[in-house]
Amino acid sequence: MIVVTSRFAVAEGQESDFEQRLREGVQLLERPPGLIRNEVHRPCALRFEPKLGQFVPGSQRPGQYEVKTWWRSLQDFEDWTQSPAFAQAGSRRALHETFIGPELLDVHEVFSESPRSGQR
Repeated sequence: MIVVTSRFAVAEGQESDFEQRLREGVQLLERPPGLIRNEVHRPCALRFEPKLGQFVPGSQRPGQYEVKTWWRSLQDFEDWTQSPAFAQAGSRRALHETFIGPELLDVHEVFSESPRSGQR
């Protein structure tokens, strides 16, 4: 299994527009073969202060959203990137106009996993 993370820095004041457009886009796309799960993470205006050992309000950087997708295999993800659905998602220029800088993409392989709650 792999996890693909796309990170987007969203311009201040554009967060609601970005979230709405992303919600609409996710609803338009069909579930591609091999996709296990999809999550969108919204940034929280908190930072960890090591000297205090706790979270405190505030952040000095723009909101960094993450879209995480879990795939059965890298091949499943690569097949999706060659699909018409992927091309349609990438062509949504209005969504990209809310970004500060380029989209960042990371791919990780799952090599260990803890049991799910309720399982032993």
